[in-house]
Amino acid sequence: MQLRPFFSLSVVFLLGLSSQQLSSQAFAPRAEQPPPVGLPTLPSYAFEVGQELSFAGEKNSVASYGETHSEVEWKFWVVRLNEDGSHRLVFERSTETRRKLRSGELREQPVSRSRGWVDMRSDGAFPVNPSIALGLDPSVVLVPLPRSLAEAASGWTCLVPIFDRRYRGRLSSEKNAAEIATKGEAPSAAVRRISCEVDSPSHRNYLQEESCQVEFDTARGFPLKIDTFTRSTWRSESTSRGVIELTGVERRDVAWAQQLAEELQHWFETKRSYDKVTLAGRTDAEHKDKRLSRGLQMLKDARERVKMPDVRKMFDELIVAHERREKYVSSYASRIGKILNKPSPDWAASTLGGEGRSLTDYAGKVLVLDFWYRGCGWCVRAMPQMNALADHYRGKAVAIMGVNKDKDLADAKFTVEAVGMRYESLHSEEIPKLYHILGYPTLVVIDTKGVVRDVHIGYSTDLQQSLTVIIDGLLAECD
Repeated sequence: MQLRPFFSLSVVFLLGLSSQQLSSQAFAPRAEQPPPVGLPTLPSYAFEVGQELSFAGEKNSVASYGETHSEVEWKFWVVRLNEDGSHRLVFERSTETRRKLRSGELREQPVSRSRGWVDMRSDGAFPVNPSIALGLDPSVVLVPLPRSLAEAASGWTCLVPIFDRRYRGRLSSEKNAAEIATKGEAPSAAVRRISCEVDSPSHRNYLQEESCQVEFDTARGFPLKIDTFTRSTWRSESTSRGVIELTGVERRDVAWAQQLAEELQHWFETKRSYDKVTLAGRTDAEHKDKRLSRGLQMLKDARERVKMPDVRKMFDELIVAHERREKYVSSYASRIGKILNKPSPDWAASTLGGEGRSLTDYAGKVLVLDFWYRGCGWCVRAMPQMNALADHYRGKAVAIMGVNKDKDLADAKFTVEAVGMRYESLHSEEIPKLYHILGYPTLVVIDTKGVVRDVHIGYSTDLQQSLTVIIDGLLAECD
């Protein structure tokens, strides 16, 4: 089955962010000298402005509930050479999924499309940005490579700045590319086999093992084939195997790439502003309707300022989806309005270690309640930021407290150990009901007088920074 692209060129978005908005993850420059005799060839991505890289593949998963078959396509466009030597890549992932349950029932999901951008170096390293923060990881296809001949010879470790994913890679023996079936592409002289193992807090929490085998064309500077394997033994055993292959390398006009970059920067900036304005209505019921109306008008005005038909279609997609945004914001505003700017409901509960705690224990402090459970992947991914927040305010009039709702206390304790949580957690299925918690993770901020002053819903790359601004503002009120 062939997935149809979102539009004729399947364009995607990008954004030029300041260094303060990006992860501070640093990448050392690679050594670019000819390899000495006896050392392996150094794999390196050969990006050039105007390139269009196409990949396609499938993944098959088997779990206790049934079997899942997914077909996936990736497209990457190289649109800019950055001053630091990295290249701006914009990309789209399209996925179509079919599931067969143990009962025999067949379920098909509509094609889903995710779009993002990265500033990637020739060794595959890149800093995080908001477009890839919610699970859109380009290193699934463009795997991290060694930064030096020494690493190529001995193996390398790379921390991919998405949910602390750590790759451990090593080169296997060279092989003749004639052995590799590359669809529609002439084989190169030499291909390196790369083996990778992946680890992260989420892998440890869900008892997962993940690995991949890559066939990399060192002459052309692209992966030809990526075989993946994932196995999880939490609750019940599940496995998945996948393969992604390079299906084409084409060249686009450089002027087209420049126009694409400019118009999609405008699209993404508008999308971020739209999200900020409309989603704020969840905690601002009084001005919710005005915010939603303003957000819709922002989209319509921005659409008129772009010329590429495919970018206009992306704005049309957001405008059509606005009705769903209205329902979502209204639903949350109704729930949050029951607690926001009102005295916090009283409660008493035990920590995971069995010690008693109550709301009154935190009188005179800013209290942040982090609602989570083991099966919430986004909760687990947010915990490193919450750890940093707890460390930052340690010894001050601020308390960071998790609220876990797992039925089995052992699940909660396992996550604390696997992720390395450095802040205390309560164990209660009742406290979330008091605060009308609907989605996870949710953060509730209570001021020194016991009034709920803010509610943060969901995962975000700037979670720590956002909460720091709120907490510092509440502390300043006490001065």
